[in-house]
Amino acid sequence: MSNLTADLNQPYSDRELQGLKELERAQATILETLQENKRESKNILQKTAIDEAVLESIGDGLIVMDKLGVITYVNPALERMVGWSLKEIVGNSIVDTLILENEKGEQVSYNEDILSKVLAGGVVIADLTNPFYHVRKDKSRFPISTTVT
Repeated sequence: MSNLTADLNQPYSDRELQGLKELERAQATILETLQENKRESKNILQKTAIDEAVLESIGDGLIVMDKLGVITYVNPALERMVGWSLKEIVGNSIVDTLILENEKGEQVSYNEDILSKVLAGGVVIADLTNPFYHVRKDKSRFPISTTVT
């Protein structure tokens, strides 16, 4: 009988059996973790779908940007309002893309912009007697009310 056959017929040592049991426990733990991750991923996907549906259905224009004022998301309502598509606007500075004008049609400078003040850490109390207007892609304009959070 060859050594290989003889080894296969030998019972496992206590040490080898302990190692196999540890391996079995490790495999069970990995499987359980994978199943838990799968459940969590499913929950996250469901919550994300709900969040996306809400954002897509809001009737007000919504702009999401980073701390530097770079646009990361706009909803369909904003796209319709300004005439720019999501692809055209995302990645651009809000100050350069969504031009603001005062009631006289004069462009509002970056320093006068409510958003700029908030992004710089300031606190702004809006003066509703001096409205701002967004300039659309086609250069027409419309009055806006801004909430910055």
